[in-house]
Amino acid sequence: MYAWSVINFFDYQYSFGIDTVFRLLDVAMGMGIIYLMTYFALGRKLKLQISDATWFLFCFVMIFLTPHGRTLYAGFSVIHNYLIITLSTLVFLLPFIQLARNQTTRNRAWFTLCMLAVGFVFGFSSNLTPIAFLITYAIARTCSVVKYRSKINKWEIAGIVGTLIGISIQYLLGPGVTSYINGDYSTTYDYISVEKMFSEPLVSIASLGKHVIINYGRVLLPLLLVFTVCFAVYFVARKLSTQGHAIRPTIKQDYVVLCIGILFVIIHTAIASQIEFPLRIIIPAYTVGIVCLAIILRNMLNQLDKYFKTTFTCAVLLASLAIVATRLVLAISYCQKSQTALDYIKDYPQQMLCIPKESITSPTIPLIYLGQEPILADWAMPETIYGKTITFCD
Repeated sequence: MYAWSVINFFDYQYSFGIDTVFRLLDVAMGMGIIYLMTYFALGRKLKLQISDATWFLFCFVMIFLTPHGRTLYAGFSVIHNYLIITLSTLVFLLPFIQLARNQTTRNRAWFTLCMLAVGFVFGFSSNLTPIAFLITYAIARTCSVVKYRSKINKWEIAGIVGTLIGISIQYLLGPGVTSYINGDYSTTYDYISVEKMFSEPLVSIASLGKHVIINYGRVLLPLLLVFTVCFAVYFVARKLSTQGHAIRPTIKQDYVVLCIGILFVIIHTAIASQIEFPLRIIIPAYTVGIVCLAIILRNMLNQLDKYFKTTFTCAVLLASLAIVATRLVLAISYCQKSQTALDYIKDYPQQMLCIPKESITSPTIPLIYLGQEPILADWAMPETIYGKTITFCD
């Protein structure tokens, strides 16, 4: 609802009007997502120091060097609601992560009410991520209660109740998963319904297996690639360093958070595999996966001397600068192409015209998606600009 409401305030080009407010709100949510990822990875508030900035940039690089970054900077119909989904996921997880780290959690009435409200927004924001959280929470909390006989706090109950209320409203009063069945998800993303599982079990099993492989690849491959490179560097560095130790988290609380985070990633990606999902659907799982990777790497770096920490910092900084520079070049190209297309539409003498797709598509980099979205989308055609009906040329 938020995404499509906000779209009404946008035009194809930026203006110093009401759209500025919503664009800045998008920026704030995007920064909040990366900040909370860094907070989880470090286990504390960020400080204005190089080490914290390095991990902030690491989270930035891990998102924007993959097609997952598209969710945070491209597509008016995508950016708003998935920013809210990811941010509300991290905000809602915050007190639970503090609890897992044995940090003090406030059990006051106002905090309980806040958790109820945040849980509702979280449950209402997505029909998949809250389900993944509830399953993860049930497993982790059961283990905690059985092993340590820990009590469940009032704010936990409030958060779960708020989440269930949000989910119930969405499924019972909203479209829920019926939008997948009745919409184009069944053909575009190969949606496997429960009914199809019973009517065509063999085909459904094959399709689900394919979805699992594809979806896990989209989440885990970038993480495994970075970890493999870092592990190789760590192995060499340990041979050269006088502080070499076994690879394991040095803090017990980090180990607990790491296990819970990995469990959430596995469950979230698994329940999403009814569909061969676009990346935006599983970005909450991917962001948590980055946190898990950062925890492992941080503990590995803590076992090495300053030389290798400095090397890691320089590598992250250079990667961040490369992303920003590349995005700037691509944005300039995009603006030039879009301005040319808009001028052509404005000066065209007739009320109906077509434009070729390549005239409004900016270049990008092979294997790395850092390009802009086309100024016009297929599903928006025909579109009206300057009072003229626009279509794509065959």
